[in-house]
This record gives sequence, C-alpha cells and structure tokens, in this order.
Amino acid sequence: MKKFQNWAKREYSIRQRLIALGFEGIFFVLIFPFLLVVSSAAIDRWLQLPRFTLSELDCRSIACCGRWLSRVVVNPSSADDW
Repeated sequence: MKKFQNWAKREYSIRQRLIALGFEGIFFVLIFPFLLVVSSAAIDRWLQLPRFTLSELDCRSIACCGRWLSRVVVNPSSADDW
C-alpha cells in the first residue's frame, strides 16, 4: 500500500499522462468491449443458453424503457406522470 501512496504523491509530466491516457483509451474503448462480447458469447455456449435475438417486441420494450429513463434523468418529477 505504501508503494501506491508514493505513486499518488508524485507529480507526473504531461507527456507521461498523455501516454498513460492513450493506453487506457485503447484498452477501455477497443480491447475491453471486445473481450466482454467474446467472453459473454463463450459463457452462453458453455451454459447452453439460447442465442439472444432482437425481435420487434424487444425493440418496443427497449424504446419504452429508454423514454421512461430519459424522462427520469432529465426531469425526475415527470416520472410519476406515466
């Protein structure tokens, strides 16, 4: 723990921060979502779960939930009007 505290006290240069940010961006924007999708599909096959298909009914329910969620986020008092 002491090592992490020492790292936190140190001031890093702009160049070091940009390099770290670049690697983090590549990881969280490209690698992590790819691994999440690939591993979830593999786990579904391993557990013998059915494939996920997006039907018209699913799209309607997703749109309805999205509208409700946007109303709650934008104006929380309007959620009671539904």
